[in-house]
Amino acid sequence: MTWRKDNRLALENDGARVDMVEKVTGRARYPSDHYPDNMIWAAYIRCPYGKATVKSVDLEAARKTKGVLEVELSKKEGTYHGDRLGHICAETRAAVEEGLAALKMQFTIQRPKTSLDEEKTPLDQFKGKNPEEAAKALEEADIVHEATYETQVQTHSCSELHNALVDCRGDHAVAWVSTQGTFAARREVQRSLELKQEQVEVHCEHVGGGFGSKLSGFAEADLAARMSKKHGRPCRVTYDRKEDYLDTGNRPGSMQYMKLGVSKDGQLRGGRIHTWGSVGPGGGGGGVRNPDRYDFGEVDKTHEDVHLNAGFPRPMRAPGRPQGTFGIEMMMDELAGKLGMDPLEFRLKNDP
Repeated sequence: MTWRKDNRLALENDGARVDMVEKVTGRARYPSDHYPDNMIWAAYIRCPYGKATVKSVDLEAARKTKGVLEVELSKKEGTYHGDRLGHICAETRAAVEEGLAALKMQFTIQRPKTSLDEEKTPLDQFKGKNPEEAAKALEEADIVHEATYETQVQTHSCSELHNALVDCRGDHAVAWVSTQGTFAARREVQRSLELKQEQVEVHCEHVGGGFGSKLSGFAEADLAARMSKKHGRPCRVTYDRKEDYLDTGNRPGSMQYMKLGVSKDGQLRGGRIHTWGSVGPGGGGGGVRNPDRYDFGEVDKTHEDVHLNAGFPRPMRAPGRPQGTFGIEMMMDELAGKLGMDPLEFRLKNDP
């Protein structure tokens, strides 16, 4: 391999990947490649709307569908598209799909909250820790620039869909989970089966992409574990592509208000920054790393997580930083333009 003086591995290194041959020949086995004998399938019953309540559902018809082992509806209100309302378990994947169709679910649809701009709290409702210092920096600045930037929700789009296979064998369980965190997956299976951690094995020789979405959550492993324990057979849960987009997390969207002052020589003096992050119906995780990277001076920073009827955030490649970097670099370019200064020179001047 070629090593750089700064101790980072060069992009042009000639090192061979240890799993290269397995992958290019198709011998690599992913969690989704395991199909033991006597295996059953399970899936979640999901809300197909942003916000809706079940008006009618034919549970008995679904339970009478050939191959269906059980159907349960655990709640009637869906608070985002893809919300888990219950589950179905069956002998085959086809029987699962036929059982879902037999439910013939009808919903009372309500207005969902989908717009970050419409649902956010107005800027004038927030006050940070140092508003006086930030206001003084703006007053003393030679040039002030004010702008709002926006980034959209991004999904992880893993090549291997979220999936889990759990084989509960009484006081011991073996699981194959597409995961970036085998210990976290083990904890989920262990809790679902009420076993000790040392009684659970989790296998994941290869994972077909995760990018943060397979570090936590594991609703697929929870359902597979519960159904395997109940029916005494290995159980597989594999999301389809639509489920993967709707209910396995995302990089949240953002809005970033920035009002910054700068002196004629290009030195940032400070100002006001407020960010909003789009999150699901509850919880947080919409943080934006702005300010960051440069010495902005005296900045009064506030943030709000805005609850929407949409999927929940999960880690995705440096959480909060890509959104913040977009806003910051846009502002730096626009300030450099107002100053008539080379954008690179302006950045170097404010590089701490």
